[in-house]
Amino acid sequence: MRSLVPGVVLMLLLLAALVNGMLGGPQSLGLVLWSVAGVTILIILTRAYIIGAGIDRLDRLGSRYTVRIHILLHVIPLSYFPVAYGLAPGNILEGVYLIPIIVFFITGVRTWKLCFGLFGSKLYKMFQIGNRQMLIVFPAAVVLDMTGWLAEGTEVFSRLMHVYFIVHFLMTGITVPLMGRDLRRYVADSPGEGKSDARA
Repeated sequence: MRSLVPGVVLMLLLLAALVNGMLGGPQSLGLVLWSVAGVTILIILTRAYIIGAGIDRLDRLGSRYTVRIHILLHVIPLSYFPVAYGLAPGNILEGVYLIPIIVFFITGVRTWKLCFGLFGSKLYKMFQIGNRQMLIVFPAAVVLDMTGWLAEGTEVFSRLMHVYFIVHFLMTGITVPLMGRDLRRYVADSPGEGKSDARA
């Protein structure tokens, strides 16, 4: 249960930050809440990287760095939010972030495919499908913004980034402990894989 604490803390911080923003609360409070949430996300991702190292060692056919690369690429969405607040969202910003976001989801598809193949959980299969769909949705959002097909200044890409990745990081706080549990069970059932992986 203790492994879920960072995820619960993150959920409360994000909800508080969102409520503060919707109610027009103090900007200083919002800055503190978002900053602490960012630190909490980094703590969760550090744990995910350690677990990912154990999962990568079980990958007999891939690069053995699949999961860790995906974890490290979370810096892309994390960096978007302060940059977007410092600069007005627009086509230039979207152009800068589109390719990195596509790479992020490509590594996500590979990560969840590996996890599903090893552990068999339908949750990982859902994540794999979701990441593959985002490879279509995010480029489509850029096209909509550039053409103004919906309405001028709609900022579909920016809205999608905010909604998707807030939900994404909320789920990360819950998913990472589940990955650690599945890894420990897998190693326990497969002694030949090496006990060092079970420490994740």
